[in-house]
Amino acid sequence: MSSPYDGLAPNTPFEPIKSKPIIEPIEAPGDEEMGKGLFQSKTFWVNLLMSVASLAVYVQDSALVADNPQIVAGIGAAVGVVNIILRLLTKEPIKFKK
Repeated sequence: MSSPYDGLAPNTPFEPIKSKPIIEPIEAPGDEEMGKGLFQSKTFWVNLLMSVASLAVYVQDSALVADNPQIVAGIGAAVGVVNIILRLLTKEPIKFKK
């Protein structure tokens, strides 16, 4: 009775089977040119503005947050909605330099 392992030395590593992928990746023409700079992103500017505003309230040690928790929560919810809308309007990714 013959075996597919006949003739191999004990503990000999097998060569992996090299196969082609079932579906070849397709690159879109001009794909490397897609994208915009970080400073052209509306989402970046909205989030930067909110970060600066939040930091200003924190640095001033203002009682604004303690005195108006509902307004602060409403602003947080509004920022979330604005971010969702900006994400839906986004057509191209941010391109970082390599």
